[in-house]
Amino acid sequence: MLIRKPMSIPASLSLRLVTRSLIAVAGCCCFVLFPGTLSYAHEPTPLPISELVRSVRPSVVSIYMRGLLNPGQFTAVSGPSKVYEQVGTGSIVSADGYIVTNKHVVNNAYHVEVTLYDGTHVRAAVVAVARNFDLAVLKIDKTGLSPVKMGDSDQVKVGETVVAIGNPLGLKQTVSVGVVSALHRVMGFSEFDDLIQTDVAINPGNSGGPLFNVRGEVVGVNQAIYTIGEAKGSIGLGFAITSNEAHTVVELLRSTTTDQGILGVFVQTLTPDLATASSSSSVAGVLVTDVSPDSAAANAGLPLTSISCAEMRRRFPA
Repeated sequence: MLIRKPMSIPASLSLRLVTRSLIAVAGCCCFVLFPGTLSYAHEPTPLPISELVRSVRPSVVSIYMRGLLNPGQFTAVSGPSKVYEQVGTGSIVSADGYIVTNKHVVNNAYHVEVTLYDGTHVRAAVVAVARNFDLAVLKIDKTGLSPVKMGDSDQVKVGETVVAIGNPLGLKQTVSVGVVSALHRVMGFSEFDDLIQTDVAINPGNSGGPLFNVRGEVVGVNQAIYTIGEAKGSIGLGFAITSNEAHTVVELLRSTTTDQGILGVFVQTLTPDLATASSSSSVAGVLVTDVSPDSAAANAGLPLTSISCAEMRRRFPA
């Protein structure tokens, strides 16, 4: 990837997710939400794209990192871990310097540097990373920053216009525009995929940056793209973590506890075909595909079958 200081990075270092013959390159954007620091904007009138971009750009940062490949696996044969570099994107979520990006952007990092909209370079600390989601929280020593506004991803509609701002291949503050192609995609990027699919042009380096609606609200955190063969650029198949899901995870990361509980259940969206195959009379639930041994789900006797939302609430009360 291209980075802030001109240098070449081996293509083999690009993060990719492989599914059959397709390669999902983790090269998207990220987004950030914090309780008490983000405001909900409910302006009914969409902004012109140029006005939207002007208003939200100060909330988007570029990220450069140096990290270790396979740390802790040093042997006499392999030698010390190799250093790698990559770029990404983040969103400012509080005026006092908290930023959210993708976990894979800062994975095994020993040096993280953030570039603000005005060109200022600031060292960043990795505060926390999610266990089962591709999200991480950074902190910089700056105040008076402009945080993003949070949108309600449950209100996103297929076909609506969305805008990504990011750092593809080190090209800071790059803007691309597209539409929402589909909702509730399950791609296998994490255990709990519920992704927004978009044809916005996002590429390696956009990872961790925001996906905005036409009112300037963040509705997603760009996470990955699908490409064909060994290609690493956008072909119009991008995927973003929903803003509502990201808000929940970031709230946990910002909490006083470091314990991230695991239910121990793997689920899939219950479609009409799956409901018929599993002898379910309703699609208002999920299909349980696997249960981890000795987990909360296993101890509750959760079966490998379709299960309604009401049954889930009965077995696992809040």
